[in-house]
Amino acid sequence: MSHTHRIAYFPVPKVACTSLKRAMYAIENGKDFNTAEFGGLTLQQSFPTKDFDPGWLKDLDGYWRYAVVRDPVKRVVSAYNNKIGNWSRQIAAALDNPKRRDRLLAAGITPCPSLSEFAEKLEIYRRHFRPIRHHTDSFHVFLGQDLSRFDAIYRIEEMERLREDLSARIGQQVQFTRSNTSKRRDQNLTPKAVDALLAYTAPDYHLLSDFYQMPTPDRVSA
Repeated sequence: MSHTHRIAYFPVPKVACTSLKRAMYAIENGKDFNTAEFGGLTLQQSFPTKDFDPGWLKDLDGYWRYAVVRDPVKRVVSAYNNKIGNWSRQIAAALDNPKRRDRLLAAGITPCPSLSEFAEKLEIYRRHFRPIRHHTDSFHVFLGQDLSRFDAIYRIEEMERLREDLSARIGQQVQFTRSNTSKRRDQNLTPKAVDALLAYTAPDYHLLSDFYQMPTPDRVSA
């Protein structure tokens, strides 16, 4: 958010979220984000991504409102690459917890599932682990059901155009720094996993129909 320049960014996890929050902080404050100035909290901890509230729009009248979207299947795969890698220890710790172990094992939870296993059991992992749920929640959770309320929607492939537009609006060059890069893991998808991914992301493809078309099963790739 930049009140100075009347620009409102609506973030979506796993869609250049950290990079854009960092850029918006620099736009508003004229300096880079520094964890020391926020008691050691990270950027995401200091400015968490919240579920969309239509009431916000009343307070943002006259602001240029924008968001960035991404192919829904690729977003889930990105969440897998990042969260399974970063959170496998948390999952393993949960499996070591006597109060949770039996329930997790009965649900089919493993600490390092393959991409196909993760896709097939996505709802199970979402149910038991909040970080996974947050990073795979549907786009409407963060953007609402009516994208016409935004002044601009950019595909993640259009980040350079967004950078140029932001630079023009504030009258100086905006820079994006890439954040939260993830190691590419097993990218194989079984037919069952493809079906599960398409079923889960169908509402997102409907919402983002002006930007991404749902692929046929034979065209799905990680």
